[in-house]
Amino acid sequence: MRLLGFWAALITRGKQRSKLRAVVDFTRAASAMTPTSPTRSTGSPSPFVNGFSDPPFYRYAIKQMMCMHCFEVQPCGQFCNKKGCEKKLAKYYCDICHLFSDADKSIFHCKDCGLCRVGKGLGIDYKHCTKCGSCINLSIFDDHVCLENALHSNCPICAEHMFTSVKPVCILKCGHYMHLQCLDDYTQRDYRCPICKKSLGDMSNRWVQIDEYMTQNPMPEEYKEKEAKILCYDCGDYSNVSYHFVYHKCGVESCGSYNTTLA
Repeated sequence: MRLLGFWAALITRGKQRSKLRAVVDFTRAASAMTPTSPTRSTGSPSPFVNGFSDPPFYRYAIKQMMCMHCFEVQPCGQFCNKKGCEKKLAKYYCDICHLFSDADKSIFHCKDCGLCRVGKGLGIDYKHCTKCGSCINLSIFDDHVCLENALHSNCPICAEHMFTSVKPVCILKCGHYMHLQCLDDYTQRDYRCPICKKSLGDMSNRWVQIDEYMTQNPMPEEYKEKEAKILCYDCGDYSNVSYHFVYHKCGVESCGSYNTTLA
């Protein structure tokens, strides 16, 4: 969807007053900003919005807009307040981060995240995790692995900052995050988290196949008594197991994973 053409904002910076104009085309309700106070010189995450050809401006500081039906400059809002016009300018408007959206999807503002998210709302289909620092779907909230500020990081595949990303982001079994499209591409070549190496899903069927391979391909006699110390990425424990040229099964009875490495 596209906001009604161009919109203007008047921002007061000290004694100077600047009129800034930008075209905004939102595909998701995650606006490019963060509640953290920005510092341009350090390259820190910044709540500045940049148009296609205009200088950046601070979204929270927006006080006024221009209705592109009647061209009246007025305080920001979902409806034009000029008598005789009174057009609805967007299906959704957030008075905190000044997000306008005509998307046919539910959007809510999370005060802890400091921005708008796609969803029906907190307590309805999402809940904010204060440790993770992000909104988690209620269907997985009780089971998700909680890692401090996990979403406030770059995607391990494309290196884009995920907290303010407009691309769909998914939480992995281990608690790390990754862009959904990056995950689809990555799992074509690996089954482990690129950060912690834990298995991304249930690998029990694969482990059964490797068990059969190990039975059919025993080690030569001179190696049958040889042992190896291994680390299991899935359970995190060390164990001593029979040495094999290719695979080593975790020695922890409750685990049995082949996602291991020689220690």
